[in-house]
Amino acid sequence: MKTGLIGAMLGLFIGIVFVMAIIPAIADQTGAMLTKSIITNESLDISSAWDEGGAGLNSSITFTVTDEPSGWKITGCPLTDVAWGNATQVFTLTTDYSVSDSTGVMTIVPTAIMNGSGNDTVVSYTGCRDGYLTDSGSKGVTSLILIFSGLAIVGFAVFHLGRNFDLF
Repeated sequence: MKTGLIGAMLGLFIGIVFVMAIIPAIADQTGAMLTKSIITNESLDISSAWDEGGAGLNSSITFTVTDEPSGWKITGCPLTDVAWGNATQVFTLTTDYSVSDSTGVMTIVPTAIMNGSGNDTVVSYTGCRDGYLTDSGSKGVTSLILIFSGLAIVGFAVFHLGRNFDLF
């Protein structure tokens, strides 16, 4: 059934607008599934680690990052690129602190010298979001979803125009 030029263009416009509205959501979700999240400058208060009177640091106190690994992430996607510091110093791993990559728990080393005594520190790290894909097969299939979404819009346009203008 032919709908005429105005009907064909209106149908094509509505279809393309609809598909263009959902492709960014598909792309965002695909990106979330394929890339690790980078957390920068997460605030970490170390006031509980200072000994009575603030003279030294208590190395038995532990601190946990906000987005600590849990469930499958403990073994499947531990934290990477962990950096801890304050306004005057970047703390050194193994010299000033230790970190459990699989749990996100950090401990101050007994011999640590943390300049600029204070309670405000920041930690940065890379970790996996919920839904992050760890195996290459899943990543490949997920990438194809975006490609086929793009092909769907092209196919819709070709089919709709071809049907209304006797191109096939």
